[in-house]
Amino acid sequence: MIFKKAFSNKQDHLQLSLITVGRATVDSTWRGTVQSPDCSRLYYIVRGVAYIHAAGRSHALEAGHWYLLPPGHSFTYECPHAMEHVYFHIRLCGENGFELLESDRDVLTVAVPEALSAAFLLPQGSGLEAQLQLYGRLLQLLQLFCDGKALRLTPRSFSPCIERAMRFINANLSFSLSAEQIAEGVFVSRSTLEKHFRRELSASVKQYVADRVLAEAARLLKDPSLSIGEISDLLGFADPLYFSKKFRQCYGLSPRAYRNQPLA
Repeated sequence: MIFKKAFSNKQDHLQLSLITVGRATVDSTWRGTVQSPDCSRLYYIVRGVAYIHAAGRSHALEAGHWYLLPPGHSFTYECPHAMEHVYFHIRLCGENGFELLESDRDVLTVAVPEALSAAFLLPQGSGLEAQLQLYGRLLQLLQLFCDGKALRLTPRSFSPCIERAMRFINANLSFSLSAEQIAEGVFVSRSTLEKHFRRELSASVKQYVADRVLAEAARLLKDPSLSIGEISDLLGFADPLYFSKKFRQCYGLSPRAYRNQPLA
């Protein structure tokens, strides 16, 4: 069972976006790699066991426990036999739309009251009241992780130049988008734009655009209604072969192999 883009709710300058939620039973085919994810993953293991490998360490995901994988930490995943789990892909953003969740650890776990865990296993309704109830439970869960000190809420702020550039890039996302076009679109010189990107994001404009485009490509590859050629065209690549080359350099897999990975 998978629901995508279930809801986005704002409260007190927080925006919780639930990108994907589901309950699934997986087997040994559940394996793959996720590079620099832009969202957090929450797992509750109903039965069985699986493993997350990150930064040279292995973490067992065991029945009856909650786990949170924060954004920005690459990992591989595998299930040796069988596992049933409930999963959520979420973003928690501040008023400016930037991710708040941050952790130095790759995999977090915390003790969760049995009643709260049980509530996530009940059939979920589709009305607004059911969505608000789910939203409230997720905030409770995130608060428990934050209380454990391993997860932090870290507001990020950028200069007006960077914020305007990010909005322009998101609105015109294309691998062919140049620093000159962005600078013109936000009314600054290219040198000023490059200076802000290197100082605030530790990346060139070109690298930032490429990273954003490839992250969007990874997201679109999970949509079976779009062909790889259509994704290549949509994101401004010269041709599918060049798209495949750049995607493999970033993710270590061809677009087709990435698409065929089971959902982590």
